[in-house]
Amino acid sequence: MKTKKIIATILILSVSLSAAGCSGKFISTMTDTAEKACDGLVAGNYKKVKSCLEDENEDLQEAMEQEIEDETNSSASDIIMSTMTYEIDEDSIDSDPLGREGTIDVTFSIVDYESILDENDVFRDIEGFEEAVSDCKDTIDTTITLEFEKSDGEPVIVNSDDLIDLFSFKDVEITLSGSLLDHIEDDNWVGSALVGTSEYIDTDKIELVIDLDELGTELEWEYSYDVQINGNYMMYESDTLTKPAGSSTIDIVYEDDEFEDMEYVITLYEEGQNGFFQASCEISHTEPEPEPATAPISNDVVELPMYLTDTTANPVLLPGGEYQISVPDGFNILSYDDPLVQNTGNTTFGRNICVYMTTARNFEIAAVYIDDPSYLAIFQNDLGSIAQAFADGLPATAVLQEITQEDRTIAGQTVNCYTVHITQGISDSYYTMFLLSGESSNFFIDVSAPTLEDLEAYLGAITHV
Repeated sequence: MKTKKIIATILILSVSLSAAGCSGKFISTMTDTAEKACDGLVAGNYKKVKSCLEDENEDLQEAMEQEIEDETNSSASDIIMSTMTYEIDEDSIDSDPLGREGTIDVTFSIVDYESILDENDVFRDIEGFEEAVSDCKDTIDTTITLEFEKSDGEPVIVNSDDLIDLFSFKDVEITLSGSLLDHIEDDNWVGSALVGTSEYIDTDKIELVIDLDELGTELEWEYSYDVQINGNYMMYESDTLTKPAGSSTIDIVYEDDEFEDMEYVITLYEEGQNGFFQASCEISHTEPEPEPATAPISNDVVELPMYLTDTTANPVLLPGGEYQISVPDGFNILSYDDPLVQNTGNTTFGRNICVYMTTARNFEIAAVYIDDPSYLAIFQNDLGSIAQAFADGLPATAVLQEITQEDRTIAGQTVNCYTVHITQGISDSYYTMFLLSGESSNFFIDVSAPTLEDLEAYLGAITHV
């Protein structure tokens, strides 16, 4: 009888030791499987997770591999995903004595993106959102009890549906503000002296109102601006200014008691960003009332046999029929008895002036027919002295900058040109003079303009017929 009890005890101990061995092995492999599955989850690798599941879970796969069409939100989701971590609770690991089923508690942590978006869901760029995520120290923690069963000798997870909600962050939506310049809807010049949409007359102030869209209105922006003449001469540069949140416009006012008749350009810059926005306006002044006309010229009128009789002609055909001048925009042909024409006709070589056209600012194109061989020799050999004499005769308000000589192609031929560059106040003027010789006609021509670009355009108006 005693022998039977000993045998029974040995059998019980044997079974217990066998069960304990099975349970320990199951726990070990179950822990390995949990780590493998969790590594796949935080890496977004469904294929790796699937190898640890009882059955394929298409809903989990869809949650993990969800394609987000919006590029911004897709990037935001990837940034949040990169913060996911996990921790296995070693004390929670449990299994049945026979090693057929068990559980493990795993805590998944991800940045508390909800608190970030509650505070602000608009960022200048995706890097701004990434910085906000990096600075956030709070996390959303989710503890899931992974349930395991033995299948084909290996532990597999049987409650993978519980993992789907870990990827709810993929529905995140953020807005990128971009640049201030992206939110400009319209711009308007305003003021009592405004004529039309962008021209001021007799003003000491220009005012630009820049309208912003809804997002531009909502946000605060830092900006600066400058004011230039003709887009290349700086008149004013502002300090850094702030457009407060909620304001739908940026209002720029620039005042000057001595505006010139020119184009003024306001350029807006966003602080710390590339790019700019520009708007331009024209300023002019009304002409003063003319003084009573003097008695008409009678016998003192200089006879000008070559001068154009039709002041409406365009193009103007020069004597000899070899060359013509197309009248540029803004130019008017002066009449025979205009003082400027008459004064030119009083010079030793100006009696044969053919045409004299000017702008409202007295820039000009004038042509003189040269029929005297001695005068022709002067222009051929001593044009530099003529340019210097012109510079020496400038009024005291004009400052000579330089006299340059260069060959230019005009009316299809290479001609020797002298250009006199002067300034008066903040304004530039360029005067170019040259001899244009054809097969049967020769002309002394002078052209003036406010810029070198305008000068090129005016010279281009002179062509061979």
